[in-house]
Amino acid sequence: MGGIYTASLIAALFFGQSHPDAGFTMSGVTALFQHPNGVITGWSHYIVFDLFVGAWIGRDSQRQGIPHWQAIPCILFSFLFGPVGLVLYALLRLIHGKGFSLLQD
Repeated sequence: MGGIYTASLIAALFFGQSHPDAGFTMSGVTALFQHPNGVITGWSHYIVFDLFVGAWIGRDSQRQGIPHWQAIPCILFSFLFGPVGLVLYALLRLIHGKGFSLLQD
């Protein structure tokens, strides 16, 4: 998925495979998703990020001694709703008295 993201991003940035009004403003981001390559770029970006966060939650919960069954909803939410899963996992760590840090403890 990272390769798809990279290829579609390069195509958009250097080979004109994006909407002419695409950019980093709200209207520019809206325009980005009006082009097929923009949809692939955005979708693969979300998938790569959500999978990374979900995998991190799984590994971190094991390191922290948090029961896997409690981390599963956080992992599922990270796959479906991205940041919501990370926020839920932060709350789970706080409930377990582990604090919250993105660094390995």
